[in-house]
Amino acid sequence: YAACQKITLSGEADESPGVLPGDVVVVIQQREHEKFLRKGDDLLMSHTITLVEALTGTEFVLTHLDDRKILVKTAAGEIVRPGDVKALDEEGMPMHKNPFLKGRLFVKFDIEFPKSGSLDAASMQKLTQVLPARPMPSIPSDAEEHFLTASSIDQMGQRGGHGHDDDDDEEHGGRRARCAHQ
Repeated sequence: YAACQKITLSGEADESPGVLPGDVVVVIQQREHEKFLRKGDDLLMSHTITLVEALTGTEFVLTHLDDRKILVKTAAGEIVRPGDVKALDEEGMPMHKNPFLKGRLFVKFDIEFPKSGSLDAASMQKLTQVLPARPMPSIPSDAEEHFLTASSIDQMGQRGGHGHDDDDDEEHGGRRARCAHQ
């Protein structure tokens, strides 16, 4: 049944002599669950796996809503990428008016990468031997070298002096040079 769905049980209300019984109306209310999100007959859950599992296969035990334990596995040789979604047929919610059929259980995968600096030179060398070769860019002789730093998209536009609107120039201590029209 869907959230806020009304189920009417005709003639099932209190009975009294000489009075027709009324209807019982049940309104389904759905609570949020810490692991599953429901959409119709389908369920969605997130699951985090390690990089090794993503590259070599994973299996985990899922405790379902009815307390059944389900062994969930990826196919041998299947690589799971961050954000990939896989589905288990017949493991969702029972279908309305046909409770013997169930929706699907979707699993969205998150990948846990090793922490920066956790791989030594020998481990990195082994990875370069077993993984596909990294692309080698053509580097011009006059290229400037810069190293990336950790950041967040939320920080974009938040740093003073870069990328602010011209309207804010006076607030930040001066005017900016403008291009002259010719």
